[in-house]
Amino acid sequence: MSISKIHGQMSIFVLYCVWKIAPEWADCEIGKMNEEKKTGRKLTQARKEANARYNSKFVEVKVRMTPERRSVVQDHAASMEESATAFINRAIDETMARDHEKKSNS
Repeated sequence: MSISKIHGQMSIFVLYCVWKIAPEWADCEIGKMNEEKKTGRKLTQARKEANARYNSKFVEVKVRMTPERRSVVQDHAASMEESATAFINRAIDETMARDHEKKSNS
């Protein structure tokens, strides 16, 4: 069975656990999940390298929030015609500028 044919997060989680506990039981390679797009097409080596170069320019920051709050943020970002990431970065920039202004006026 190919991992690209298995849908749903629970199935992937179960396969990952099986792979970690008893790799000889798993009949697929979990590592290949990241190499396939959602359409099931495999990425070329050149695309993988280009993605790696692009991603190396950034860091990821985790923000914890409830699913409801996430929906509110995503909906607001969409209403402003921007991605949630762009909205969050804009909110950070505007808050930092406002804080800097407050500090310099004190």
